[in-house]
Amino acid sequence: MSRWQYGSLFKSLTGQTPARYLNALRIEQAKKLLASSSTRVNDIAARVGFHDEYYFSRRFKQTTGMSPTQFAQRCERAPRIFSIQYLGELLSLGIRPIGTNRSMLGALPEACADVSPVDEPLDIGQVSKLEPDLILYPSYLPADLAGQLSRVAMAVEIDWEVDVYTRLQEIGNLLGRAKEADEWIVRYKEKADKAKERLNNTVREGETASAFIVHMGGLFVYAGHHFGHTLYQGLGFEPPPGIRGLMDRNRNAKWQEIRLEDITQYAGDRIFLALPERGEDAEKGREVLHHPLWRSLPAVQEDKSYVVQDRWANYNPVTLDKHLDDTLRRLLRR
Repeated sequence: MSRWQYGSLFKSLTGQTPARYLNALRIEQAKKLLASSSTRVNDIAARVGFHDEYYFSRRFKQTTGMSPTQFAQRCERAPRIFSIQYLGELLSLGIRPIGTNRSMLGALPEACADVSPVDEPLDIGQVSKLEPDLILYPSYLPADLAGQLSRVAMAVEIDWEVDVYTRLQEIGNLLGRAKEADEWIVRYKEKADKAKERLNNTVREGETASAFIVHMGGLFVYAGHHFGHTLYQGLGFEPPPGIRGLMDRNRNAKWQEIRLEDITQYAGDRIFLALPERGEDAEKGREVLHHPLWRSLPAVQEDKSYVVQDRWANYNPVTLDKHLDDTLRRLLRR
């Protein structure tokens, strides 16, 4: 296509011109490098694609409200962090943020005592009153909301699509806790290996497992992230063919909505259903449990199906660690 057509199409899809979009990516990467290393500003400018250090500094200040040097200096002391979605990662790194989105405190009640909740949809006024130095936000946030956050404090986007190990290492590098991130990953994998040993007499080699959840009225099956992380990376189950296909098509697939009539393609030798305690999804989930298709599954008939709380579906290091314990107890019938 012509350059004009390309630019027009790109803007219709992203809301930005290609040049503005690329500059935003370069500034985001520069923020991460400034926060996690002692590299000189001119070297960072070159690494992210700016050939002129002064132009880089000017664009950086236009975007963040401060110069690269000021940004780096603020990162040298322990920042007051407001986190959207990444509470579990911060706690695993030994960091307690000053605030987070309210739903995360529901998933991680142990942090409620001294972490302030902010209402959702995100209340920018509440965030501002907390006076954060740094805001961490997921990549799925709309650009206009991310822009509002950047006017409150330094705001750094963290890729929401990557696996929990990559995400934890990214945040660890950003905050000078790379060692703690690596240590958590090693501890989790060692714990998972011990759990697999305890299941030797309960789970046969090559046994499959799958997990489902009812969300906003639809039935979803988990792939390799969230609940799937515990089953496939944690406990070593094999994914059934349908789930294997999802994972092969997208290494970072989290879940996929399915029709109940297709559930046999995704049902493993053991199946889990994450069920809310109340609300429309809880009612819909109970309908699934009583549906003839669900009750006809071999795992249900062989008493290898499990109904669990939907809080285990949250994808963060703290929840994954506890979920490994809970799933092990269920499989061992303890």
